Amino acid sequence: MRKSNLLGALAVGAVVLAGGSAYTSANSVEASAAGDGTTAISTYTTSNVQYTANTTNPQDLDAVTFTLDKPARYVAIRTHASGSWFRSDDLRLSGGSVSSCTSSDSVTWTCDVTGASETVVGADSLSVVATT
Repeated sequence: MRKSNLLGALAVGAVVLAGGSAYTSANSVEASAAGDGTTAISTYTTSNVQYTANTTNPQDLDAVTFTLDKPARYVAIRTHASGSWFRSDDLRLSGGSVSSCTSSDSVTWTCDVTGASETVVGADSLSVVATT
């Protein structure tokens, strides 16, 4: 009798296994893609930099104007290494000051730094970030 119980249990197990594999073979997965790639990053050349002093107190800066060699959708500048960032409307740079850089052609930019305590003496470097 034990032999027939064992055979019965094996038969039930085989049916369960066969049924389980039938369900898994019915699964389908949509096609997908994955990968990575690289591309060269070109730089911008900045020229025609002009600093506009405040007319009332010429020790203070009111604006910085510059030209890029190709159009940019976003720019940010600072006039010294530990200074505030002044940026265009695209909010890619967190922690920047209020939006202050504008351009009518995406090549020549003017950044208004009025009232930000930017001084002629404190302007020891010009950092320009530009992206398309």
